[in-house]
Formats: sequence, structure tokens, C-alpha cells
Amino acid sequence: MQKSISALVNADTASHYNYLRETFGNVLPMTLIQATAIQLNQDPNNWFIKNYQGGFDNTSQSTFTLLELLNAVNNSENKFQQYPVVPQSVRQLAKSIFIEEYNLLSYPTVTKIEKNAALYIVGGRHRVYAIASVVAECCYLLARSVENVAIEIFDKLCKKVKISADFFTLKNEELLVKLIPADNNGRAVRASEQYHLKLQTLGINPSQDDKIVEVINEQKLDPKERVALAAQIFTKKQAKSRLKAQTLQAIGSKIAAYLLYGVKVGGRLTHKLENLSEGKEEIVEKKMNLAFNILQEKVKENSAVARNAREVAMIVINELEDNENARKVSQTAAK
Repeated sequence: MQKSISALVNADTASHYNYLRETFGNVLPMTLIQATAIQLNQDPNNWFIKNYQGGFDNTSQSTFTLLELLNAVNNSENKFQQYPVVPQSVRQLAKSIFIEEYNLLSYPTVTKIEKNAALYIVGGRHRVYAIASVVAECCYLLARSVENVAIEIFDKLCKKVKISADFFTLKNEELLVKLIPADNNGRAVRASEQYHLKLQTLGINPSQDDKIVEVINEQKLDPKERVALAAQIFTKKQAKSRLKAQTLQAIGSKIAAYLLYGVKVGGRLTHKLENLSEGKEEIVEKKMNLAFNILQEKVKENSAVARNAREVAMIVINELEDNENARKVSQTAAK
């Protein structure tokens, strides 16, 4: 008769295990998992550092348990929202660490805020998940494919497996989000995600797609940065589009430059450009949403149109101008 895991295992650990198995599945060949499981089970405390972090002088790093790192990832997600973890990247990293390089070439970056015990990951979510997925897979093998037993083994090993990570303490919370684009060894943090994070530092909820222009217009920002942040109105609608976030960011930036500053595609953004006058933010926000709808129609008619951000931005801007001219003519005729 199987034991109930509820009394034996921390709920967070069970949640970690289930997420890893359901999201990433088997990340390494079974023959390698069999050999790895033996090593892991014999000496969990030294297994990873001894075998996969021995090529570096890690005197400047701190050591954390795998459970601490998994919880740090959760803490980070609860504090701010990055783009989703990419399962294929996790699998590729697992292959790199355990088969190709036999080493973790770039350590995760962990931080905490002064007078706060919580740990946060600002770089290395994919690396942590790659290691944890291998451990979870080993636990499944050691448990002879019995999930409840596997979770119990995972719970014990997560508290024993130690991993070296870069660690430092921050003086304030505002620095937390700013550090993420700076630590991008595990993957490329694209401009669309950098500005997605930047908006959060300005108080915009990750799921919020309104009031963006109003918020950024109140900030002392470089015009280029203000334009890039306004383009997030496009990027936040990626779920409704066939286009990738970085494509929407590129197109949205060119349209935002026109709506915020009257600078058409190819024009220059300079420090002399003035902010929007009060009350104009809502108008620009509405036009950005209209521009996105126009873009959607153009892509629906011909998906290839979005291959050139400059050209498609000009098409959308021209249609916005045509709509505005038609509106003015209609108003004049009504008088």
C-alpha cells in the first residue's frame, strides 16, 4: 500500500516535482539517467558541485540547496513577471551540462534584499530547471516509476543537492528587476522582455495593457525609451497575434514614435522632443490600439507583410492618417 505524501512532503516540493515532470519530461537519455541516479543517490550533498562545477574556482560564490534555488525562482515570479520559461531551452541546457560540457559553464545569479530573508533568481531560471529536471527524472527511476515515492525521494534530495551560485545583497527592491537583463548568460533577454520588465518597475501590472502612455509620460525618460515602452501596448497583445513579441516590439516602436512625437519611420528621436501635453495620453493609447488592429488585418491578408518592420509600420501609419483625414472631412461636412 502506497503512503500518502501529504504528511511526508512539503507541498512546495511536490509542486516543483510535478511542474518539472509535466513541463520538461525526460531531458536526458535513459542510460545516462541510470548512471546519474546512482551518483546522485550515493552522495547527494556533493554530487553536482563535485561533478559539474569542479572546473572553476568558486570561492566568490555561495552554495544553495536545489530546493532553495527552486523557491527563489518562485519568489522572483511572485515579485515580477518574466517571459515564460522555454522547455526546449531547458532541455538543451540539460544536454549541455550533463552530456556536452559536463560542466555548468555559467552559474545562476541569486540575490536578496537587505533585511529580507527571501532569495530571488535574477539570472538562471532555465539552468536551475535543467538541473532540477535531471534530479526529478533520477527520482522517478529510483522510485521504480511510482510517482508518490518519486516525490518523497525528490523532497529529500532537493534539500541535500548543493549548487554554487553567484550571490549578492541589494540595498533596495527597485534594483531587482533592473538586474535581469544584465544577467542573460543562459539565454538572450530580448528588447521586448527588457521593456516588459521596465514597465513593472514603473508600476504597470504585467497583465495590464492600458494607462501605459500616461505612466511613461510622467517619467523622466529618454524619448527612445519612452517610445520602446509605448510599444509594449503591441507586445502585450502577442497572444492575439501571429507575430512574435520581438516583431511586435519593433513595429510598435516605429508607430509609437509617430504617435508620440510625430516622427515617421526613418526619422530621428532627439532629446529636444517634448512630452505629450496633459490629456493627450488617452488619445495616443487609443490610436496605438487602433494601429494594432490595422496591423492584425494586414497580417491576416498577407503574413509576409510583417517581415519588414519599417514597411509595415509605414503602411499602418498611412492608414491611421487616412482615417484621421476622413474623420475631419466628416466633421466638416456635418457642420
